[in-house]
Amino acid sequence: MSESPSSSNPAPIFGARTLVVLASVLLGGMLLQSILAIVDRHRVSKLEAFSENTAVGDSVFFKIPSPTPAAPLPVVRIGGETLVTASYDKFPCRDTKMVPVARDPVTKLTVYQCRDLPPDTAREPNRYVKTAPNEYLPLRRASGAGF
Repeated sequence: MSESPSSSNPAPIFGARTLVVLASVLLGGMLLQSILAIVDRHRVSKLEAFSENTAVGDSVFFKIPSPTPAAPLPVVRIGGETLVTASYDKFPCRDTKMVPVARDPVTKLTVYQCRDLPPDTAREPNRYVKTAPNEYLPLRRASGAGF
């Protein structure tokens, strides 16, 4: 009688060594990614910074007095110079088109400049204070001189 040869060793798997190497590389990559994520979490304030360079989100508005005064009203004082209202006609402009120029530390009001005025609405001086979303009030120097 012939008996089939029995072996306690299973047949070798084709590409077993390659599979072990690829699995090791994959696990090593995942370990490296986890370490780098932990390191970056501690540096997030240095890596991610945001600054708003338009008037979007500014909620400090200048309130126009109920009976508008005949004389120009002082609005902000910046760099030793006082800016007053040029007129009480509101200037409609999108908040995304207004760029901050300066900020009054006392009133917390921001002075804006419109970055692209159409030629038919070009105004001098080009300085404004926000009165409501997408509405601005033109400003000028207290002495009457332009910017």
